[in-house]
Parts: sequence; structure tokens; C-alpha cells
Amino acid sequence: MDCEKALKTAKHIESLLHKGYSKEKVKEEVQPFSEESFSIAKAMIKNRRTGKIPQEFIFTEEDLMYATNSLVAKYRAKVLSCNSIVETGCGIGIQSIEFSRACKKVISIDKDARKIEYAKYNSKISNAKNIAFICSDAIQALSKISSADIMFWDPERPRSETERSLGSLSPSFNDFMKNARKITKNICIELPPQIKSQIPKGCELEYISINNQLNRLNAYFGSLKTCSHSAISLPSENKIKNTGKKSKPNEVSIKDYIYELDDSIIKANILPNLCSQLKSSGICKIGSKICLTSKIMLSSPFLKAYEVLGNPVKDNLTSFLVSKNIGKVILHGSIKENDYWNIKNSIEKEIKGTTTAHLFFLKDSVIVALKR
Repeated sequence: MDCEKALKTAKHIESLLHKGYSKEKVKEEVQPFSEESFSIAKAMIKNRRTGKIPQEFIFTEEDLMYATNSLVAKYRAKVLSCNSIVETGCGIGIQSIEFSRACKKVISIDKDARKIEYAKYNSKISNAKNIAFICSDAIQALSKISSADIMFWDPERPRSETERSLGSLSPSFNDFMKNARKITKNICIELPPQIKSQIPKGCELEYISINNQLNRLNAYFGSLKTCSHSAISLPSENKIKNTGKKSKPNEVSIKDYIYELDDSIIKANILPNLCSQLKSSGICKIGSKICLTSKIMLSSPFLKAYEVLGNPVKDNLTSFLVSKNIGKVILHGSIKENDYWNIKNSIEKEIKGTTTAHLFFLKDSVIVALKR
């Protein structure tokens, strides 16, 4: 396909959508009209808001949804830097291009011909000249590769599942590993971060978050493994490893500061390792959620920090908020969406201040705090 032509059409469609044109009006204005260019235009609009991947690339809405965030791609390329790397499931080439900057030779495989064409275009405009793209079934392609330093696999998986599992990956985990290990023992696999069953053994599970939101899970095999579990926060690249058994943090009463924990710490089950780095902290329960608390302000990319203003009983909440010049509130806890807005609106209707407070609901009282 002609990627440049599709992009040119998409940019025209994007300008019309910004003017408020409906899809039907766009069809009348743009001839010939294609669903593909329309999807590219909508994806470009969304990516301008999120900055997930480079804006100059070509990608559809589906591509954008499943694409590796550029922050993750850059970090992963740094970790997997080597002479030669094989990437299976390369998609539109976001990770391939970052590998090309960190490795001398990159072989990128995907069975979807359209994605390979997009990946070739994206690599061309990125001046990535050391990538060999192969459109093929993964297992067939691997059977023709004799050696590489590292193997990276981003497997295909169902769009929606009731529970993420190893058994839903395509090709199958066992088939892939059997063929990959003939090439190299050093393998990195991207797994669904919410995977619960059939988690592979003998690897390091590295949970990756971006701005405290869980984003990816890397499984490292061979010499890539450095521990059993780890968590890394992007963009800071601060990493915490499970370095052995640590004593469980003490549960204490709520102090002057409370902290929401990065999901990567919880998923990697390495809260004791984090606490060992953060002196003068203890754990507290806020509803069903485990948080940290301390008398002095703690700094870590794995923490969202709040300064506690007070802990009024629910009946005195409004008067307390008024006394602290609060005018807007953000609610925390297990609150249904409809209830959230009803509660928020009912509280804000009674207050007129200029400060925004975060409310953490306990059984009979509310922790009122400011984001720090």
C-alpha cells in the first residue's frame, strides 16, 4: 500500500473532523474515501492528546490501542541492547525502531502484512536502516534463524478475556519457547500485566508502570534474569528488586502524610523491599487499600503523596472543608461511578473555597488531604 498517500488523506480527514464534520460529511468531501484513512485520522487525533507514540508514524486506532508506549520501548531497548536481536510480533514497528538504536542488527517478524508495511514506513522515516522485516508466522520464521543474542516476543492474545492467562497466547507459549531456545537462552516476553494463571517459572517478572499506572510486564529468561520479581517506574527508570525476604512493614495509625502505592509494587509483591528503602514509614489500611504513612514527607516515584489535613467524622465533613478553604474534592475508595458524581456534587454544592482536597473514606470518618 502507499503509506504516504494514506497519511496525506488521513491528515485531510483530521482537519475536517476538527471542524466538526460528521463521518458522513467526510465521506462526501473526501473522494475516494477509505475506512483505513478515516481510522488513521481518528488515531492521530487521540495520539495528539496522549503522546503515546511518535505523531509522524502511520497507525490506525487498533494499532494505537495495542502499540507499545514509546517510554516502554526506549527503556526495553536499553535493557536488551546487544549485537543481534529477534523480535516476534513487531506490529507497526514501535519497539523495532528503538531496538535499531540500541542493537547492531534487528530481525522483526509479524504475520500481518499491513502492519509490516506500516512498520517499514515508520522505520524509513526514522532512518532505521538495520532492521530486517519478515512477514511470516512466528514459528516458521524462527525455524530459519540460526542464532541471535536476545529474543523478544510480544505475543498475540485475545482482545478481551475474563482472565488473562498463559494459555491464551498465540503461538502457544510452549511452542514458542521450544523454538526460541534453539536460537538463544536469553529471552524477554511481554505478558499481560494482569495475568493470574500459568505464570511461567524460572524467570524474572518485571512490572512496568508509567506515571504510577501499571502498563507492561516483562518476563526475563536466561542471563536477562536478575531476580524473581521487580518493579520499574517510568519515566524515572527507578527500579526495585526482590532481593530476598524482608520483614513485613508494621501497620501503624495514620500520620501526617499518606501515600498511594504504585500498582507495580503491589503486583510484584515487593512492598517490604520498597519500605526498606523508605525509612520512618509504616503501612495503613484505607478501606480495602494498603497505603503507606509517615510523619515526614517521603519521596519516591512509586508513591503518590498526600498531606493529611484532618480526619473528621462524616457528619462534620462539610464544616471541616469550609474551615480549610476547600472548594473542590476528589474522592478515593470503592465508589461506583454514578455514586461518585452524586457524592462529589452534593459535597461541592456546600463549599465555596479555592483549594482542591482529596477525600479518603473510612467507615465512620473521612481523611481530608492535599496532593503533594
